Amino acid sequence: MEKTRIKYFTSLDNIIGLMKKELGEKISPLRLQKTLYFLFAYYGASYGSMSESKEYKESQNEMMNLPPYLFNAEFEAWQYGPVLREVYFGHKYNNFVEECEFDPSNIEIQDETMRVEVIEYLKELIRNTSEVSDFGLVERSHEDDEWNAKISIQGTMDNDNIIEEYKEIVNGK
Repeated sequence: MEKTRIKYFTSLDNIIGLMKKELGEKISPLRLQKTLYFLFAYYGASYGSMSESKEYKESQNEMMNLPPYLFNAEFEAWQYGPVLREVYFGHKYNNFVEECEFDPSNIEIQDETMRVEVIEYLKELIRNTSEVSDFGLVERSHEDDEWNAKISIQGTMDNDNIIEEYKEIVNGK
């Protein structure tokens, strides 16, 4: 019997909680949305794609068989870049963000070493995005092909296309 692969590393709420832990309680809506987008893209292109690597295929090391997606996401192409509608309205009309807390036990991988490594990677990405202005993050997200392909219809962006584009960035191609 084939083992079912977990699709998501953790929940969206948990990632927002991690962002709050790293950045403090006040996160602007633009920064929140763009940081979630970049975290999703970079995780998917790096750790989320490890099971496709030659090394994994040769070793079958289950430690490398991580979920392909950081969290369940449906990004839409909006004027100021990719947006998660549920986060936008949750942040605008209630205390959605304020209620999010980070809980490392809410991460769907068993290997403690790999869990810590991925969390540190995410923290580093959060710190890196915090060094860029909100509109700098918007401008960077406007460079992405998938956003450009969907902005004219403000459509839903394809998660796999986002990740494929970021694989080129992560792998230096």
